[in-house]
Amino acid sequence: MNMEPAPTPSRPHSHQPSPPRPPAGRPDRRAALEALRHSLATTAPAGDGPRIATGHPGFDRLLGGGLAAHALHEILPAATPHAHGPAAAFAARLAAAAGGETLWASRRLDIFPPGLALAGLAPGRLLLARTRTDQETLAAMEEAMESVAAVVGEILRPGPWLVAASRRLQLRASRAGTLALILHREAPPTRLPTLAATCWQVAPAPAPPAEVRALFPGPGGSGLGPRQLALTLARARGPAAMHLPLTLCLPPGPEPHAPNHLPLVPALAGGAAGAGARAGERTAAA
Repeated sequence: MNMEPAPTPSRPHSHQPSPPRPPAGRPDRRAALEALRHSLATTAPAGDGPRIATGHPGFDRLLGGGLAAHALHEILPAATPHAHGPAAAFAARLAAAAGGETLWASRRLDIFPPGLALAGLAPGRLLLARTRTDQETLAAMEEAMESVAAVVGEILRPGPWLVAASRRLQLRASRAGTLALILHREAPPTRLPTLAATCWQVAPAPAPPAEVRALFPGPGGSGLGPRQLALTLARARGPAAMHLPLTLCLPPGPEPHAPNHLPLVPALAGGAAGAGARAGERTAAA
């Protein structure tokens, strides 16, 4: 008896296609993703570095004590009228908290230094640089990081170039120990994925009803209160990213509860007006 096993039927050969290769001249997507992950890991700010308080305990707790002081941050005005002023006030508040001098670079030097002073940034600590393009604005920020405590760059028309430029600014800010702020003049139609440590959206906010003060007694006499900023933390790294977006309100400057009054300019308060009053007093006394 033949005990040899019966031959197994041959299976049809299945051809396994090889994975497609990227066209010549184009990088592999997997390699590009690995390079992006490495870039994000190397540009992330250190968690134990110095921090700058935002002024609101809710944000500061979420961010581990405040914003990373030696990093790049992005500030966008909300898509509402007159939102650039509050956004600039928030940038001035952060720059003032960094201490030292601040370089403010922009294609339009239409900022109002007394208004920035209300946010805490004194005019004596402010250096202004007028540029011709947005790219020159970022270049001025990068060049000044070794000499000042904070740099602010106003961007009018962001483009894809901002992504690569933000990586250079983040690396330079980390090495130089400088606070870097990108301030958009208007809300961009598309939010670019920059490498900023945080991204903020700022809008004006009404005063709390409990703090609105009366202008005069009677109906309709109330209406003025302390100014507020509606801050939305739209993007952050680390554990804070799990709680975003988050919107909270805080005053734009260090003295939010100044009394409502119309102060006289010094020349009238103690100058000609005061001299006229004193002359009238002397005539009456004579």
